[in-house]
Amino acid sequence: MKNLIHLLSVLKSHHPRLFWGTVLAGTAACIFAAKLILFTIYWMDPDHRFHAPEPWMTPGYIARSHDVPPQQIAEFLGLGGASDHPMTLAQIAQKQGRDIDTLLSQLNDWLVATHGVPRD
Repeated sequence: MKNLIHLLSVLKSHHPRLFWGTVLAGTAACIFAAKLILFTIYWMDPDHRFHAPEPWMTPGYIARSHDVPPQQIAEFLGLGGASDHPMTLAQIAQKQGRDIDTLLSQLNDWLVATHGVPRD
């Protein structure tokens, strides 16, 4: 441990760009590893799988939750082009002039009929 601290202090004093580059790369690697672990734990939890669609959900969330390709969800919802940011089902229903409850019911029925997704 003493040798490592000495090596880092020498590296910092003689090669500061290399030192800070290494620190930055290590920090970025730790952030991405933590994000991977957290997402893996979240989606492995059965409580986050196969939820009935709700107004706050985005098509991407439903696709991950129900293990359905996102393109199929977008096709069902009638989403043509890509949006700048993800829209919730409530926003999609409002934009299309549809009733949110009807949209949720139709989406849930479609998920059950086409993908055998269990109902809540």
